[in-house]
Amino acid sequence: MPGDFEPPDLAAMLRRVPSLRGRLPGDSGDAADARPVIEVRVSPAPGEGFYSAGRRVSGAGLEAELRGVDLCRAMSEAYGISVHRIEAASGFPRQRFDFFLRVPGGSESAMRCLLIAAADAAFGAESRLVKKKRPALLLRRAGGGDRSGLRATKGTRLSLETRKGGFSATCASAGDIAAILEEEFLSPVEDETGLAGRYDACLAWTPGDKISLARALGEDLGLELADGVREISVLEVERAR
Repeated sequence: MPGDFEPPDLAAMLRRVPSLRGRLPGDSGDAADARPVIEVRVSPAPGEGFYSAGRRVSGAGLEAELRGVDLCRAMSEAYGISVHRIEAASGFPRQRFDFFLRVPGGSESAMRCLLIAAADAAFGAESRLVKKKRPALLLRRAGGGDRSGLRATKGTRLSLETRKGGFSATCASAGDIAAILEEEFLSPVEDETGLAGRYDACLAWTPGDKISLARALGEDLGLELADGVREISVLEVERAR
């Protein structure tokens, strides 16, 4: 097992984020105009247990709360990338942390920027997105497949509900479906369907049976998976220097 990361000063790390400069406690500025702009709380997660993550909009802005997350899950939430696309040359540390973050105005991009900085600081890590050639599953339209289960949406908001042995999606892109399959096959899945629209879809298969899933994918959605190698987005995580 790799050793634990030693977290550096959180405020110093957050001040490296351009959009947060001048907005953190202790920053210079007009004291008369000082008011809370962001809130960041990070603490070691007590004991063992499952992780949880959620977001909500309150009167104070967009809030995110992550509990019991390890480095891999924290980076997945921060970058919006699958854990199967995260690589750490020195392995992943054992620590788990609880995070609470608040940004004004409900900005998702500001929240992600803040969460990346907070995760980097908590785990003493440096992270960056790169392109690398890696084995991947390629999602394609099946020749002669029935796509009756893939219906053009009338919705305007993306909704995804996953469960053991199935999922339901509203206003989803083919890329959204690929992301769901990535969690089921525990491998990067690249969308090569060429489908540019948004769809409603519902799929069910025998839980834990990848053959059943692949069959349902072809029979109900007219899609198939093929093995391949592609240049994909990978998140590299290294110890901070």
